Amino acid sequence: MVVDSSTIILGAEVIGALGVIFGIIREIVKFFERQKEQDKDIEKIKKEQEKDIKTIKEEQTMITYVLLAVLDGLKQQGCNGEVTRAHDELSKFINKKAHDTLD
Repeated sequence: MVVDSSTIILGAEVIGALGVIFGIIREIVKFFERQKEQDKDIEKIKKEQEKDIKTIKEEQTMITYVLLAVLDGLKQQGCNGEVTRAHDELSKFINKKAHDTLD
């Protein structure tokens, strides 16, 4: 076999083409690995948000019941007008929400 300049150039072209092909394959694999890592991160963030939302809902429920108790106390002391209206509206709201969650 005779090795001349065209053989060397052809060999370099093949090696270069293989390098490009393997480089592209490597980048594609890295892309999918990053996507998998991002999916894990998103799932972790989603779980943390769900936990935070649950905590906030529990706090809001407690605040609502405390507010109803305060309005009830004011109503028992004879406060009329807006206190009575707010007490009635809050009672209706709580009752409606209780029935909505049962459906």
